[in-house]
Amino acid sequence: MRLMASAAALVLTVGATVSPLLAGGDVRVIVAQRTLEDIDFDDENQTSFGVDVRFGGDGWPVRIVAGATRVHANDGWVGTGIYGNVTEMFAGVVKEWGSGAARPFLGAGVSEVITDLEHDDRPSHGTSEGAYVHTGVCWKVGGGLLVGVEMRGLFGTNVDVAGFSTEVDYVQIGAVLGWGWGRRSP
Repeated sequence: MRLMASAAALVLTVGATVSPLLAGGDVRVIVAQRTLEDIDFDDENQTSFGVDVRFGGDGWPVRIVAGATRVHANDGWVGTGIYGNVTEMFAGVVKEWGSGAARPFLGAGVSEVITDLEHDDRPSHGTSEGAYVHTGVCWKVGGGLLVGVEMRGLFGTNVDVAGFSTEVDYVQIGAVLGWGWGRRSP
């Protein structure tokens, strides 16, 4: 009986995910300039690289979005001696408007931030949850290709870095390059 319930749950989960994914969506690469909020680093401006996937079935009022962003400080954040990576994984919903070339959007969701840093040869690993909001506009420029701009903010985080507690909240603005497929493609 338990095997039947597990099999039914698996079929429903795969069907609920694959059907909207095949109905249409897009993948977007984002390169952004990020400004950290409420942090005492001398260099609060960072370049972020990210990717997200958006999909949804016909008639859905919003689309599902999931993705990740990453900041890498190979040379260290100026004045801190802190080196390493900050990775954010996120999932949420996004509402898009328009059927022409320009497609404005607004979305929100939850994020998990993972820090993998080093200070004075001492590793420091941490995680924190937060909430994000993002907005912007993308333009369909031919086929499934799209370009755009996005503004994004992360709030409510708190991690331990090199022995002190800090937020990794940010606001960023970035350039978007993407490709869409299926009926819901941009």
